[in-house]
Amino acid sequence: MSLYKMFETDTSAETEGTLLDFGDTKFVIARAGGANASFKRNFGKKIKPHKRQMENGTMSEEVTSRLMAESFAETVILGWSSRSVDDNGKETWAKTIEGKDGAALKFTKENCVQLFLDLPELFMEIQSLAGAASTFRAEEVEEEAKN
Repeated sequence: MSLYKMFETDTSAETEGTLLDFGDTKFVIARAGGANASFKRNFGKKIKPHKRQMENGTMSEEVTSRLMAESFAETVILGWSSRSVDDNGKETWAKTIEGKDGAALKFTKENCVQLFLDLPELFMEIQSLAGAASTFRAEEVEEEAKN
């Protein structure tokens, strides 16, 4: 296999987004890094006031998680949607997800941050996928677009 097919990414997908499919819930994400320079700048600005704590290893995990969640909500997560089926079996996709209380949750920075703080395992999974070049590999993005 060609090294280009193995490693070349779709830079437009890195900034404009690609789909993460979690079954009945989907996220549109940009890359955390790569061509998405806004993520690096955004996170750098957020941690700057905490530089001394980071250097000393005294920055709490709670603060780190919140800053990362905020940065993802502002520069990586571009939207979300969820599937529903009506009584007639008709499938629709709404630009909301089910919140903790069962109510529809619109995509906003605040809702996204809260979702990630409430569900750290989901956040870790999305962080991993958003940082992986394979998620944005040109060949895979092209194949996903066909489906």
